[in-house]
Amino acid sequence: MVSDDIGVELKHLFFDESMNLVGLLKKHIAKRVGIVTSTVESETRLVLEEAARQEILSRSLDEFKLLSVVVNACEYRLDTILNYLLREPIDPLERDKYYVRVCEIYDYWIDYGRELDLSETASAKAEVVPKEYKKAAFRIYRQQDYEENRQAIHLAKSPIDHVDKLILSEATYIYNLYKQTEGKDIKVFLASTDTHFSPTRGGLVSRVVTDAVLAKLGVTCDWPNDIAKAVRELVD
Repeated sequence: MVSDDIGVELKHLFFDESMNLVGLLKKHIAKRVGIVTSTVESETRLVLEEAARQEILSRSLDEFKLLSVVVNACEYRLDTILNYLLREPIDPLERDKYYVRVCEIYDYWIDYGRELDLSETASAKAEVVPKEYKKAAFRIYRQQDYEENRQAIHLAKSPIDHVDKLILSEATYIYNLYKQTEGKDIKVFLASTDTHFSPTRGGLVSRVVTDAVLAKLGVTCDWPNDIAKAVRELVD
């Protein structure tokens, strides 16, 4: 948001990346490739207000004075974006069947992240290394294992919440619905900056949970820029 009236310019960390994908969906609005559900929209409005609050506080600005102004401006943009998207109805009974599968996947990876002993696995790998290199090898293997499993470790420390599981259940429902109506060669993407869904960034990319979701549910979760790249290859 940029406002000359109140002399403030605010931009969230993920704004440019998110709007890149939105721009692509707008460009191909006639192809109806962008989808939203009522759950996603409701959660978006809640997250939008919190994002605005965080940006205001990070700049040491007056939250009481600015929050409603900023949120109103951002909600106006959101309403415009929603016009580019297809609102897909969801059968709650069918969605709830997929919710059980989503819970099973995340329960497994939460337990995996909690029980993972990086030192134990690194020590086992270092056993085959000559004695003089064992300490160095141990550190390298431990760091590699951490990087590879970082998504699960993060998930164990900050478990996925009910609404996010609902959103993934709805994406899975849509994937299976579209397979029936559009044919088996269908791809459904879930764009998110949340590492409960998308791979972790920085260092080696960790995507153990993301890959499990794709393998078991058929939904490709990734960052907005990566989703935009994949969609562009399909529709341009």
